[in-house]
Amino acid sequence: MLVASLYLHLERLEFPDYPVFDEKYFSTYAAGYITGQPYYDIHPPTGKLFFSAILSRNSSINIKADYQFIKFKIDWDKMLVYYFNESIPYNHFPYYQLRFGAAVISSLLPVLVFIFMLIIGGREIAAVLAGFAVLLDNALL
Repeated sequence: MLVASLYLHLERLEFPDYPVFDEKYFSTYAAGYITGQPYYDIHPPTGKLFFSAILSRNSSINIKADYQFIKFKIDWDKMLVYYFNESIPYNHFPYYQLRFGAAVISSLLPVLVFIFMLIIGGREIAAVLAGFAVLLDNALL
């Protein structure tokens, strides 16, 4: 199960070469953590803290110049936040390292579900089925 999970999560990790979905937010806000730039975000910080740990180890990028994938403007009178998505390539941003770290961590989830099912008293076949259900959940998409 772990081998299959690692294969599915690590295959084609470099594609596409621009930020997609939450990578735009996580990368932008993680770099904001490092540079001390404030931003408005209501989501828990775990993913962004994980990304900022990877970014802080990489000295080959100019974090202030290479990370602005999301730009926002706050209208204080109306209390609204406007987000502007920038569909720009990663350039020198270490997206591969960020994706690799996230892929390795997420590869462990099916195994953790398997162990959890065994702990709560499930039979081995139920634990295996639960683990593979989590492993293949994106196949339905």
